[in-house]
Amino acid sequence: MTGDIMALQIISLLIALAAVFVGPLVQVRIARQSIRAQVRSSNRMEWIGTFRRTLTDYLSLCTRIVRLRTHFLDAKKAGKQVEPPDISKELEEADKIFTGIRLLLKPGGEEETQLLNKLAEFSSFLEITTEQEFREYSDAREEVVRRARAILKTEWERVKRLE
Repeated sequence: MTGDIMALQIISLLIALAAVFVGPLVQVRIARQSIRAQVRSSNRMEWIGTFRRTLTDYLSLCTRIVRLRTHFLDAKKAGKQVEPPDISKELEEADKIFTGIRLLLKPGGEEETQLLNKLAEFSSFLEITTEQEFREYSDAREEVVRRARAILKTEWERVKRLE
């Protein structure tokens, strides 16, 4: 009987001793995982904001370029003698922003590739010459926004899951 009590005391002591060492190790591991998840989420939220701003800047600049061209074309159709607008700086800026968008996106991702293809198609409308092309431009712009929103939604879901 005393041997059983002694064995129980030793087992209890070993369990308590293990808890003293294992408990803090588990807590450290949980803390590290939590910090990593917070850092990833913070970085991902920053990326979402940067991507959203960059894409907005690009779409706004493209719309400005298209408006300048369409105003010129409208004036030309009306028989007015007008000089074509100098949009070289705007085109350079659009190219710079487009490159930035490409660098923000994950290479090889299916959604990202689809968005880049749609953006390339969209960029071709910067040389609009007809009203029909302007309508197509508007449709292409909406498709770019739709695809970008899908990517942003995916990333936001990852933030919520702390991935």
